[in-house]
Amino acid sequence: MLRILAVNQKFLVFLVFTLGIGAFFIFERPYDQCDAVAEGSRMALVGVLFPRTTKDGVSVAPTLPKAVRDCKILNSAGGCVDFFSQARSVVREFEVSVGCESRLGEVSEFRGVLEQVLVLLSQIAWGDGPPPEGERGLGWLETSELSLFCQARQAYLNAFGETVLQETMRKIFSSLPGEKPVFEDKKCVNCETRKSASAVLGDEGVWVRSLFSLRCENYY
Repeated sequence: MLRILAVNQKFLVFLVFTLGIGAFFIFERPYDQCDAVAEGSRMALVGVLFPRTTKDGVSVAPTLPKAVRDCKILNSAGGCVDFFSQARSVVREFEVSVGCESRLGEVSEFRGVLEQVLVLLSQIAWGDGPPPEGERGLGWLETSELSLFCQARQAYLNAFGETVLQETMRKIFSSLPGEKPVFEDKKCVNCETRKSASAVLGDEGVWVRSLFSLRCENYY
């Protein structure tokens, strides 16, 4: 009886070990070319999108988050120049990572920048209310910023697919104001109650007025 128990214990140990090895290869994919590409992109954006460490071992925050905040607050070409410049460097990593875009998209920082470009440029172009019927809102954006939007949209499509892009687009539409602000005594009296663009115009009505309707082949 003791001998049988000893054999069973050895078999159990062997079985657990074998299952553990099998689980490792099933759930932990082997390091591949796209992992190397993603790692290279991370290294290329240290200081911009990821913290850098000084020679003294001090961690320095990346610069892009501040550039995003400045762009939101200042809402001008000069106030957004750093954000546009640094966002382009992120989008460029997607463009040179052909076949590995989805792996870059798994990194939350990379995905976040693409979404920030789509959101911020859509909001800047839209303005404080819907553009007139038959017009596409562009705000103060120039050709270079429209090109950045198109490049970010294509990178997002390559990384996440059409379904996710459409979902993100509809979320952006719902964040745009569907009504102009009304001011009384220099105070906005409807800013807290304004309906969203999607609620007022429907997704199709927002789309034709938004940057998402751009013919991007003209901006590459």
